[in-house]
Order: sequence, then structure tokens, then C-alpha cells
Amino acid sequence: MPGDVPPESERINTNHEVAPVSQELATNKVTTDVSALRTRPAVGAAAVHGAEQEHAPGMYTEGGFMVNQTPDGLRLYRPRSQVNTPGVLSLRVGTSRYSHKPTLQLLVRDRNYPDRIAALEYDMGGASQTSVDDTAAREDLQQLQHTPIEDCLTAAGFERTDSQDPAKDIYRFLRQDPNDDSKQTEMLAVVVPDSPDGPRLEAFYDPVAGYGTDDLVKKSHIIGAGVSYDDLNRIEVPELRLSDGAMEYTLRTDGAPIPRNTKIIRELTSEELGVHPVEQQTEATGFITGGVNATELILRMPTLTGMRFDELTARMQPGAISEAGFLGPHDDLRATLARDNELVLAAGFTHQELADPLKKLASSTKLGVQDMTFNIAGHWYKVDTTASQGAQESPLNDNLNGSNNYTITNVETGMSVATSSLGMLLGERYGFYQGAGTEYRTPPEGIIRTFAHLRAKVDNERLQQIIREADRLLA
Repeated sequence: MPGDVPPESERINTNHEVAPVSQELATNKVTTDVSALRTRPAVGAAAVHGAEQEHAPGMYTEGGFMVNQTPDGLRLYRPRSQVNTPGVLSLRVGTSRYSHKPTLQLLVRDRNYPDRIAALEYDMGGASQTSVDDTAAREDLQQLQHTPIEDCLTAAGFERTDSQDPAKDIYRFLRQDPNDDSKQTEMLAVVVPDSPDGPRLEAFYDPVAGYGTDDLVKKSHIIGAGVSYDDLNRIEVPELRLSDGAMEYTLRTDGAPIPRNTKIIRELTSEELGVHPVEQQTEATGFITGGVNATELILRMPTLTGMRFDELTARMQPGAISEAGFLGPHDDLRATLARDNELVLAAGFTHQELADPLKKLASSTKLGVQDMTFNIAGHWYKVDTTASQGAQESPLNDNLNGSNNYTITNVETGMSVATSSLGMLLGERYGFYQGAGTEYRTPPEGIIRTFAHLRAKVDNERLQQIIREADRLLA
């Protein structure tokens, strides 16, 4: 369906063997050799779950990040690269006229034209930059430009904190949101006190937050540091390799703070992944949503989710509630449901069993993960994830929707299948994998062939026979 599954040019053919492909590397042209990361042994309780946390006091830099191992877990901060820190003449903390949150106001000398001086304002924790248009604030910055930078920081509300590097002083700004005790504004400033020209402001750092990454980092430990090469900008990007005991992942100092090159290092339970069975409901026709239904029932029932089949077919046509449709122009909804139901049952499965590994792999998107390697039943799978522009609603009057697309590849066999967050829910609840006439179909036989633990239950010759017999229902 449009906006929910990658276009044909980006998909991997369901029934052919392919080499696993990283969508992130293909699109961003960033190369990372995880094995080349400089590694070191894990320290403290983050390395051994359940042990008492041990950490040296003070912050330090590693992999381009500022690192703070606190009693509550690991905290990371990323450099704010757009600030020309060598050119900062003075600073103060202001208040945004729009959000009423703290802002960083700087008097900065232009790095290319030293005679030009600008008063700039930055969101703390955001990326926006504007000019300081408050006259009093500009005058304050002018008056402060001959004040030592440490005094500027202290006057602005930054407090000096412990640093493991004796050559650097670290100042921390922390302010609670007056309207929400759970929110706070935080920023770090690093000063080199003994530079040849006097104390020098080296960098500002923002906390790694958003996408649930801060909670993941808190229970993780660092296992390596290195760089990735950005071919587009022709620069090396510092990064850290981390592990929370279940997943290894990389965080880079640029871009969105999302885990990259992710690998699940042990099989996770459904509870850990937040994957739960669908609640079964019996319709007036006797059809069990989320359950097992006889093909004969599907062939004779007049409605599904309370809607007539002709109404549903109209909603699923191209150009109705989705541009490409859930059915092709010549697909019959009832025959499609019957064919797929017969195939799944004859192969010895339920629709819920086919949906279970898809839902587990899709759980990666909770952290904004774009690609990862995942273990299910002792076999490894590569998951490439893309987000569509907006959510696609379900055609079945059930308030379901989805906005993520997945290509799942069996690392051992190269077999792959494309699906979506909405598509797997429709399969689990109704046994609906979309029509053969749409490019967005996820055939159940493709799921069986991709997942080794499913394929082991039915040999290829038997599966081919089941497919031929089920296809007769489409005639």
C-alpha cells in the first residue's frame, strides 16, 4: 500500500535469493567497519547486569561524545558542531519568546570574515539558530565580550563539574521545566583553561535524547570507539559502539541520535520486545478476528468487520483510501482471503504464527532503528526499515494504521520478504496479505520461505503442491 511499503525499485524480490543489503549504507553512503572499532573491556555494572555500578568520577570524551557514567547509568552528550566556538566573544542565557525555554545567546566573530561580529541565539537541545533581536540582550553581550569565558558561563547559570581530563574544564547548565518536573534543559560547555591565548571555549554538548535512545544508553556500556566515513561530505564522523547486554549498536555524533548497525546478540523474549498476541474477537458471522477460521466460512460469510464484501473491495481499489490500493483492479477480496487461508492452514500454520516473527523484528522501530541484525529461533535476519510520510489507515474499519516499511532478509539463505507495520497486523487479524494485483502484497509463502523455523516444518516440494492447490480458489 502506498506510504507503507517501499516502492518496487527498493524492494527485494520475495521468492529469489539475494545478498543482504544495508539500506542505510546504500542511501547515506556512509561506511562503517564495526570490527575495526577500537574496543575496550566493559566497566561497572553495565557490563555485568545485577552487579553494583562502579565508575570513576567525572566526565571524559570518547568517540567524539562526552561521557558521564553516573550511579543511574550512562549519559552521553553530542557536540553542537554548528556553533563557531573559537569565535565566541561572550555568552549569556536568554529565553525563547516562542517556547519560553532557555536559549544560548552568543556574540560570535565570523570565522571567514574576522571583522564581522554577530549576536546569535540557539535553542538548547534543538538545532535552530536566529539572530538576537532583543536590544537589551545584545547590549549585555557587548558588555560581556571582555569578561573571561569562565565568568560568562558562571553568570549564565553553568556550574563547573568534575572532569577526568585535567586539561579541560567542564561546565554544566541544568534547569527544570517550571511546568513539567519530568523535563529539563541541559547543556555542557568545555573550556581549555591553559591555552596560549588564555582560557578558550572548545565546544558545547547536548544530551543524547529522543527516540527512546536516552533510556537505552542509560543501561548500556561502551565497547568500542571509532569513525565512519561520510562519502557525501568527505569527512570522518566519530562514533561509539555500545551494548545493553541484549543489543550491540553504534551511535554517531552527527544526524539523528538513533542506533545504527544494530545487532541483537541474543534471542529476546516477546515480553522484552513488547510483542503480545492479538485479542480474539468473534464476529456475528462466526469469523474469529485473530483466530483460526475454516476456508468454507470465508467463502460464504456476507461481511467482514461489519462491512459487505463489495464495500470492502471498493475501499481497497487503487485510488480509494490509498493510491495503489490493497487489491489489484482484477483481484477478488473473498477469493484472496480464501486462497491465503487455505495455504496457511494446509502448511500447518496459523496466521498468528506467521505474524509473530514479523512483529518481533518490527519492534526495532521503537528506537528509530533503520537496520539491524536479529536472531529468531537460532537464525539471523537482517531488517531494513524505512518510515513513510504519514500513516496509512486500514481499509477494514478497525482503526488500525501503520507508517513503517520493512525488508527482512535471512542472512543464511538470502531469502527475503517485504512487509509493513500495517500489513503484518492485517495478516495477523484477518489472514489478509493484500491482493496479487498490487505490488505491495506480502504472500504468506514468502514469509514461510524466509523464516527458517517456519520453512523447517514444510519441505519445498510439499509447499509448492499446497500453493498450486490453494491457487485454484482464485480461478
